[in-house]
Amino acid sequence: MSVEWGQGRIEANALANVILAGIDRGLPISRIYSDLVKAGRVTMSRPAFYRNVQKLRRAMRTAPAEAVPIQAPTDAPTTPKKPPTRPIEGLTEWNALAGPLGKVWDGDDD
Repeated sequence: MSVEWGQGRIEANALANVILAGIDRGLPISRIYSDLVKAGRVTMSRPAFYRNVQKLRRAMRTAPAEAVPIQAPTDAPTTPKKPPTRPIEGLTEWNALAGPLGKVWDGDDD
């Protein structure tokens, strides 16, 4: 089976949950490979599959215990937040600096 370079890695990463779940259930890697080939979900050779499974297992051993989900980028551009322009009750230091900081924040040099 000849596939485009890198296609096996893409397939293995896409099926990582399925492959690792099979390993956790105690299935041999050869059985997982044959099941995925029969289902048409894998087109790589058996040795390429074994290499990619080794990489997945190595990555799982070195992965942190609790993965932090990556936030999807939003379409709206982020703009810096400006400090409040009205005085904040109870914060006399802030009220004294609010005027000059507002000018610096807006880019005014006066």
